[in-house]
Amino acid sequence: MTTTTVRSGSLLEALVDACSGDSRSGALTIHAELIPSTKCGDPVAPATMAPPEGQRTGPRWQVERRWESPEADEPCTVVLIDQPQAQRQRIGEALEVTADVTGMPQIVMDFSALDLPRHVRQRIGHVRWPHRTADVYAYDAICGDVAFVDHPVGQRLLAATAEEAEALFAWFPTAAAFGFWHSNLGKKQHMVRLAGSFQSEIVGWDPAVGADPVVRKGLKGDPVNITSDSKINRADDDDRLAGWEVAEKGDKPSEMGMGQVPYSEGERQSLRPVSFRRITQTASLVFPQLRRLGVGNRDAAQDAAARALVAALVLHGHVTAFGAPFALRSGCALSPRATTINLDGEAVEVGDGTETIVRGAVDLALSNGVPLDGWDREPLVLTPNASLADIIGRTWPRVAVGE
Repeated sequence: MTTTTVRSGSLLEALVDACSGDSRSGALTIHAELIPSTKCGDPVAPATMAPPEGQRTGPRWQVERRWESPEADEPCTVVLIDQPQAQRQRIGEALEVTADVTGMPQIVMDFSALDLPRHVRQRIGHVRWPHRTADVYAYDAICGDVAFVDHPVGQRLLAATAEEAEALFAWFPTAAAFGFWHSNLGKKQHMVRLAGSFQSEIVGWDPAVGADPVVRKGLKGDPVNITSDSKINRADDDDRLAGWEVAEKGDKPSEMGMGQVPYSEGERQSLRPVSFRRITQTASLVFPQLRRLGVGNRDAAQDAAARALVAALVLHGHVTAFGAPFALRSGCALSPRATTINLDGEAVEVGDGTETIVRGAVDLALSNGVPLDGWDREPLVLTPNASLADIIGRTWPRVAVGE
């Protein structure tokens, strides 16, 4: 990752200044020019979206028209290659990988007692919870022998607001940056909402095929070319491994993936990767929004240090996730060709590394009395309550292989 040093002083000092209550700083931005990891101009696979309800047109891209620059004569067609929600999830995963180095808090939901299939995660760290503190894993978990919502940590997280955000700094700093909304608690509960201060997306400019996706069509091949005239009777429709036999009546072999299987018009089909004139990634941490957060003690230095810790952590997660070649999905591996980090329009560099900035921010927060009781400790392990365990069990019934 390349940067240009213009701003004097350390980046942590700059973040603290930007997070101070009287600061007029606008944003920390990260801009990257990306290329396919194979070579510039090669096709990549954008994110796909389900068709509108009631339409069977197959998956679609998110296509928009945007101004590429103030000097442009007309807007340009762009395709969203990776959405902000997905970007936040990828940053969370990167933070989880480096948690041992940064000391970031870890709250883990443990499903190991449910005997789930091997491809399903047995433990899910809180940075992967899609709704963060407002997730079902927070509402329907047990910590030790008490419901998590009755546990001191759970109660603090559920009660957290922008003005009283000490629990977020202490236990769930990504929620402080990405936001949350307790929309499912019901009218009798406090449905707190916190807007996120961080946003990131990857966009492809001027797709070679225009705005209309090209559907990949063809046959699912079979080198043996099993006849479609035979019929199959399955021992268990929900268990492919339970066995089957050839019968006079039953399913077509193609319904079990055998033979040459043509794509049907109504089938959900994949889209061809597409070539773009350029691919960019833009991320921003908006300080006016971040400055709304406070520890709750009305201590200006304490609040600035706590906010700077959130900023440092998110920066570290972004650099870890996207600072080197990365893969988003099959057919979409990208490499950063040039990256700039700017604070209020002035370029900065990360110096000795973003891990160092996070550790410095932790030390600064502790020295200012910010409660960080979730940092630098063993993960807080949760388990699903009876209702959550029951619905998961119904989703993934236990299957004895070979029976």
